[in-house]
Amino acid sequence: MPAFACGIVLYYLYRKGLRLHWVGAIVLLFCSASMMALIKNDKGYWFAVCGKTVLFTNLTLFCFALLGFAAAIVLSPNIPINNRVARYVGEVSYSLYLIHFLWIPCVVLALRVVGLKATGDAGFIGFTILTIVTGTAAATVTYRLVEKPAIAWAKQISDRKKQVSNPSDDRFRDVGPGFDSSQCDERENDSRPC
Repeated sequence: MPAFACGIVLYYLYRKGLRLHWVGAIVLLFCSASMMALIKNDKGYWFAVCGKTVLFTNLTLFCFALLGFAAAIVLSPNIPINNRVARYVGEVSYSLYLIHFLWIPCVVLALRVVGLKATGDAGFIGFTILTIVTGTAAATVTYRLVEKPAIAWAKQISDRKKQVSNPSDDRFRDVGPGFDSSQCDERENDSRPC
């Protein structure tokens, strides 16, 4: 949930036209990368707020740091966001979202079968890169074989419903009470409306 909330905030800021000065972008990038690097323990962090204990897990803190990191890149005026790579990732992102919870355990199992261990920082980074690359490839396959044909099929159904509800033949239009349809049959070749 925190990742979605961070993404929504970032999208809103981008759509509103907020842009960072290059110095601000570099400072935010450095602070966010440092925050991500400093998250070490697996217990999270507890804070007492108004008499209630609030838990910030490592995932929550990582998402906040990732928001800052992404904001430094997306809101920087010098980096073009609308490019082929960004459009491709946007195209397959929903498929990646749908398969990621199955794909991550598959990568873990494959690493165990091969005998590799993803321990330490280097192992985590390698595992993350491997999962992103192979997951994006798998998402591309499901996008092309499942999602894209389903979108085309849904568009066909929608187009058929539009054609049935809006016939192009003017003879079938609703003209109100007291209309005599025999008048239309006599003047079928006439250009005047019935």
